[in-house]
Amino acid sequence: MRFSFGNSVLVLFLVFANTCLAQDSTGVWAAFEKIKSIEITNEAIEELELLLESSKELELDNLSNSIKMTLASKYLIDGSDNKGLRLYFQLSNTLTKSQEYKQLYDVYISLSKYYEKKEFPNNAADYQLNALNLADSAQLSFDRALLCFDIGRQELLALDYDNALKFLNISDSLCVDQQRKGLLLQVLRLKAQVFEKTNQLNEAVVVGERILSLLDKNTNRRDYTKQLNNLGSIELKRGNKERALKYFLQTLKERESANYPDKSHVNLLINIGVTYQNLNKPVDAKIFLERALNTVDEKESPGLKAEIYDLISMNYLVDEDVYNAKIFNDFGMDLMTGEEPEIEMELHLTASMIYEQLLEYENALFHYKSYLEIKDSLDLVKRIGQEELLQQQLYVQQTEKEVQALVDKGEIKDYQLEQLRLASENKDIQLKNQELDAKQKLQGARLREQELEAERTEQELQATKTREENQRLKLKQQELEEEQNRKDILLKDLEIEKSNIEIQKTKSIARNLVIIVFLAVLVMFLALYAVTKIRTSNKMIQVEKTKSDNLLLNILPESTAEELKTLGKSLPRRYDKVAVLFTDFKGFTKITETMPPEQLVDSLARFFAGFDDIMKKYGLEKIKTIGDAYMCAGGIPDPLENASERLIYAAKEMLELTESINASKADLGQDTWGIRIGIHTGPVVAGVIGNYKFQYDIWGDTVNLAARMESSGEPGRINISETTFNDVQGKIRCTYRGEIAAKNKGNVKMYFVN
Repeated sequence: MRFSFGNSVLVLFLVFANTCLAQDSTGVWAAFEKIKSIEITNEAIEELELLLESSKELELDNLSNSIKMTLASKYLIDGSDNKGLRLYFQLSNTLTKSQEYKQLYDVYISLSKYYEKKEFPNNAADYQLNALNLADSAQLSFDRALLCFDIGRQELLALDYDNALKFLNISDSLCVDQQRKGLLLQVLRLKAQVFEKTNQLNEAVVVGERILSLLDKNTNRRDYTKQLNNLGSIELKRGNKERALKYFLQTLKERESANYPDKSHVNLLINIGVTYQNLNKPVDAKIFLERALNTVDEKESPGLKAEIYDLISMNYLVDEDVYNAKIFNDFGMDLMTGEEPEIEMELHLTASMIYEQLLEYENALFHYKSYLEIKDSLDLVKRIGQEELLQQQLYVQQTEKEVQALVDKGEIKDYQLEQLRLASENKDIQLKNQELDAKQKLQGARLREQELEAERTEQELQATKTREENQRLKLKQQELEEEQNRKDILLKDLEIEKSNIEIQKTKSIARNLVIIVFLAVLVMFLALYAVTKIRTSNKMIQVEKTKSDNLLLNILPESTAEELKTLGKSLPRRYDKVAVLFTDFKGFTKITETMPPEQLVDSLARFFAGFDDIMKKYGLEKIKTIGDAYMCAGGIPDPLENASERLIYAAKEMLELTESINASKADLGQDTWGIRIGIHTGPVVAGVIGNYKFQYDIWGDTVNLAARMESSGEPGRINISETTFNDVQGKIRCTYRGEIAAKNKGNVKMYFVN
């Protein structure tokens, strides 16, 4: 503990002054005023203890209470909890008897702060509630809104959500009445937490929107965007995925407009990616998850990077792309060092699902066991922490009881004579009460005897009435039985006559029924023959129509095909922004000279079939193939959001597919094919040409420049134009190549996708 020279001199002076003044009340007050504000030291505490004894001898009760308050707080700060609590409990008893409610209020608040610091919210809330009740009953001047907020906060920490909400609602109303915007925002944030923890998500949204209405995005944009993100999280918990996505995208827009650093977006980008996953939109999810991945430094945040790898892996797994799911899961596993057990646990769980899909059950079982081991260890750590906290709480409670017992024992000594006097008075009162009780019991016994006699008389009368009623009912029953016998005889005669008539009627109906059934069977046979003939004809027509429609859809885009079927023609259209991609295999002409035709066609089919699947996955349109060249576009015939991004991600998967096919070719001793990919974004004209063999095609300078991007590229790389780069800047990493000479185009700025 620090103890300055100045403080040392002051303490020595006060000790000297206390000795010289010898029971002088003015000197004691002056010494207390000087020492109560100095730094805590053993000497300062000892001086306060001496001053306390002097104040008791001089019978200065107010001064004694003030010294006790100061000394108690210094004991607690110094770590002498038992001494501090003992003084506070003594003060509580003394101030209650003397009705010094303002000081008693301060004692309750000090005890609540002590327990809050010790992280015992139940105890802290109890003393705050004592302070509130005391202030209300004694009509003290205090900040009721702030105190109710503090009680609600402690009740929330103690997991008593009902009481937390009760006091937060009181504080809410007071803040509105008093126009205290700052405190109101704090209250509303805690209310939102309570509603979330109790799964009252509709109420949480209402409170969240109140918070948003109180925030000015121009002056407090950080809090504004944070609240937008919170609302998105709540809507996601509600299952309202579309609304959650709306809030997340709005948050991203506000943050980007405020020029926040990209690294601060990472959790938001993850939220957007996860929401797209939940909406079953894996392509969009992949875009935002990879943006998050590109903003995280592996060395600075390996755990966060591994978490994103796990999310991307799960996204591929949901999309049934087990190959890429395993690649990204392996990336995440490589970053694990044992310091991030929660993330490592999730990676093992994802890995077990991947290997299960791959039918590698031994590996799946290994990773699932690893997941369970980490989960069990985390649960054990949590339980140990809870047990330690419980032991601390029990220790504090025991200490409080022991201190309170000591205080109570001291109070008993001071009030023994008063208790003896009260005991004598109580004895006289007890004797008088006993005499009164005896009289009341005798009177009650007499009344009970009269009530029993009246009950016996009433029971006898009721029994007589019951016997008479039973006799009357017996006679009535005999009369009813005789009448029923007469009716039964008459009914039997009628039934015999009716039976004879029914026999005759049945014979006649049977003959007619045979004739009707024969005619009905004949009609049904003829109708069935006609229906079968018509259905067979319609089915053949429908089969042929389906074949025709499918053939047309294999040639043309769906919307264009529908237009052609409806109108008999398709009009050309101009599109302002279309992303166009060209591929070409390096040295294909040389390959054709040495490869058998059947093998050549088979190889091209493997590549192009895979490319077709990728186009379908990303919502892109295949235009045509020319020899070994493959052409596709994004944004036609229907507009497409993020067309350039989608085309680049598709191009990456085309490279991955090419590498995979080349690997199998190499295993078989065959030549591998190097592929160049070029992309440009701009305006095009699109339409159908031909009267018999329809061909959907696109024209314009954009197509020519996309072809130049391919021819100016390198095998295994994606070469894009400046226009495409500007479209994806900040979302996809690229490397500037400089100005490259392009045929008939001069020098053109080009970029390689990383």
